[in-house]
Amino acid sequence: HERVRGDRYYAFIDQFVETAERLFPKLYLHWEDFGRSNAANILEKYRNQIPTFNDDIQGTGIITLAGILGGLKISGEKLTDQKYMCFGAGTAGAGITRRIFDEMVQEGLSEEEAYKRFYMVDKQGLLFDDMDDLTPEQKPFARARSEFDNPEKLNNLTAAVMAVRPTILVGTSTAPKTFTKEIVKAMASWCEHPIIFPLSNPTELAEATAGDI
Repeated sequence: HERVRGDRYYAFIDQFVETAERLFPKLYLHWEDFGRSNAANILEKYRNQIPTFNDDIQGTGIITLAGILGGLKISGEKLTDQKYMCFGAGTAGAGITRRIFDEMVQEGLSEEEAYKRFYMVDKQGLLFDDMDDLTPEQKPFARARSEFDNPEKLNNLTAAVMAVRPTILVGTSTAPKTFTKEIVKAMASWCEHPIIFPLSNPTELAEATAGDI
């Protein structure tokens, strides 16, 4: 039968959680590979009720943050000075972005200052705050069109990179070979040590290989 969605879907999840909690009182729930329309909703619903963790949102986020902090140790730069761009604004991309944002705030930026350092790009290009299909996780990081001279042209990754000039580029798009030589060379021209993480898997879906970069 067709996939169950909406209230019936969440009622089933609720029934599962209640039953599992009853059977295993010391339960720790690990959510894996839930889609963008459900992952954050489920995490938000249960995160203050039971020990729970979403690997795509939180696990990928903390590991990417660790990699970025390692890169900054090499460059000697501060996280709060970086300009962050995520390519692929789904569950993992939004989760990673939120974790890096939280770290910038923890390191001293106000939320308002921190938001100014984040850009999200998806298949339609740079995300703008007037788009009507943004998820709740994307909305805080969407930009105003008034920030750019030619917002209508920022409809692909290359154009967005050239306009924003990020120092960190993270890929969760599953769009292979999109971190091109042009993009990498451009980033290296305005940043001595660009941090570029193509994270999509499996390898044939990665935005680039380490060898390419």
